[in-house]
Amino acid sequence: MNLSSRKLHLAFTGTGISCPIQLRRRTNTPGFTLPSVKMRILVVEDDAKVGGFLEQGLREEEFEVDRGHDGEQAISLALNQDYDLILLDYMLPKRNGPQVVKALRDQGRLTPILMLTARDAPEDIQLCLASGATAYLTKPFRFTDLLDQINRLAAVPPEG
Repeated sequence: MNLSSRKLHLAFTGTGISCPIQLRRRTNTPGFTLPSVKMRILVVEDDAKVGGFLEQGLREEEFEVDRGHDGEQAISLALNQDYDLILLDYMLPKRNGPQVVKALRDQGRLTPILMLTARDAPEDIQLCLASGATAYLTKPFRFTDLLDQINRLAAVPPEG
């Protein structure tokens, strides 16, 4: 069993039946332990202070984190690496968040994308979702709200 791939098959002995499963994070449920497989997150934020805060907080929560600083870098990283989730700022240099999401979806990437935006007008939120973002979170936000969103998205099976 190769846990580094993060995708496993659960086989039911003697039935010939197996189903794919994807491990996310360890659970704190007493008496129940999953193998330690860290969720891998790409954080794309051009504000160094905000990006550093997100990266540090996520690492403290035992996530694996990669960072990008602009839209072009986000596309390159997301197309060349496998991530469990992408946290994507709306207003980025080179290509904005919705443009990045559309480019990734056009390339067949179904990775859940949580758009982080200070723009809270209904048309901006609609643009986030219409471009293919899975969800959005309006800035400023509490870190616990971000973790709630991440856990909610981790519980949703990948599309495709």
